[in-house]
Amino acid sequence: MALALLTGISVSFAQKKQIGGMVTDPNGDPLAGVTVVVKGTQTGTSTNANGKFTITASVGQTLLFSYLGMDSQEIKVGSASRLNVQLKETTAQIEDLVVIGYGAVQRKDVIQEQSLKFHRTTCWPLPPPT
Repeated sequence: MALALLTGISVSFAQKKQIGGMVTDPNGDPLAGVTVVVKGTQTGTSTNANGKFTITASVGQTLLFSYLGMDSQEIKVGSASRLNVQLKETTAQIEDLVVIGYGAVQRKDVIQEQSLKFHRTTCWPLPPPT
């Protein structure tokens, strides 16, 4: 009887697989530096200079693609091992953006604190590096 119960139960284990692809902007140009994260984990990577990425994830997990100036996009991992993602430009406004620079400077050369604060700046996408 126990054997009959065991044969009626199917156990499935999540199989990890490598997923690769390319991330582009609305014009189809590759985006370098896009953050690609398996949602809910600490597994992540970023796209290279050609907009390409590879990451390991299980079927059913969600990949989160994010880039400054673009809307984030979530894609659920399925059977495909290659994903081509096109991010859209964001129309949201940034409430506050603080830019801080670090560098080696002698104290006698510092005249004042170096910081910038932009208020209600529309976020526009940066062109990919050349």
